[in-house]
Amino acid sequence: MPLGTPDARAFRKTVNRFPTGVTVITTTYAGRLRGLTATAFAGISAEPPLVLVCFDTAGLTLETADRFAVSVLAQHQYDVALRFAERRRRWSAAFDGVPTWPARVTGAPVLSGAIAWFDCAVLTVLDTAGQSMVVGRVHDLGHVDGEPLLQVDGGYRGLDHPVPPPLHPNATGNTLLSIAGL
Repeated sequence: MPLGTPDARAFRKTVNRFPTGVTVITTTYAGRLRGLTATAFAGISAEPPLVLVCFDTAGLTLETADRFAVSVLAQHQYDVALRFAERRRRWSAAFDGVPTWPARVTGAPVLSGAIAWFDCAVLTVLDTAGQSMVVGRVHDLGHVDGEPLLQVDGGYRGLDHPVPPPLHPNATGNTLLSIAGL
């Protein structure tokens, strides 16, 4: 029996049931701030410390930047996630009104208010299917107490209560349920 391939809409809908933390990838290139909300982030190794970030290739270019920061957003940073997720505001305009500070090793911008951050150098870049997958070597990191912002079912929410409205207008009605209600 041949294996089937699910259609893209069914795939996205099913994958979106898996809650993930919301991260913003930032760098500077040619003296300008650059940043966008990542589509995926994971720690992949502790020895050496490595992370994986994935994002739409129409946005940030890390091959030429060679360094970047990952800011893990706090529950209260819903508006920041939306700003950096908007395709038409991907570059420096997304930083308007969003305070940053330079990471200690690479100087990449870290978003103030994030609950965790990673200061990275680009190790490997793989471009495929409209996405860039970047492995970064972590040179410095940090975290503070706080609740993370989550993305699930096409929307953002916190651990203890919903954060309306849904990210996508066509998201299902259950995007406003709390994680505890899943």
